[in-house]
Amino acid sequence: MNADRPELPPINLEDGDVITVPVRPSFVGVFGSVLTKSSFIWRQRATVQDYIDRAGPTRDADLDGALIIRADGTVTANEAQRSSLGLGNRGFLKTELKPGDSLFIPEMLDKRTPYMRFVQGAKDVTTLLYQFGLGAAGIKSLGL
Repeated sequence: MNADRPELPPINLEDGDVITVPVRPSFVGVFGSVLTKSSFIWRQRATVQDYIDRAGPTRDADLDGALIIRADGTVTANEAQRSSLGLGNRGFLKTELKPGDSLFIPEMLDKRTPYMRFVQGAKDVTTLLYQFGLGAAGIKSLGL
């Protein structure tokens, strides 16, 4: 079987057999850190941002960590999750969803802003350098 062109194997049918072809879903599911965890009716050209707005993100929603779970089982992650600068969010939010897709919005685990994480890291480095300096001064004053 070729993944680019899936084909069903030959099927032997007998009298009374029924073949049922599922209908195409007409909804998009939104769940996770949103106010309304629900399935919304699919609209043509509706984007990730449109469905997030309809579901109402919570205050702790992590839009940079959002995932699109396609009806065929594939998952598309926001590129901002892999970027140290948080780039990629705008393009992801403009992604059009297809019928049967689901959108997962995780809750933010680290509620500090990138600036606050930078400040905390700088503070840790300066504290470490300060402690090295005190140790070196102590060793020099003891004449070791």
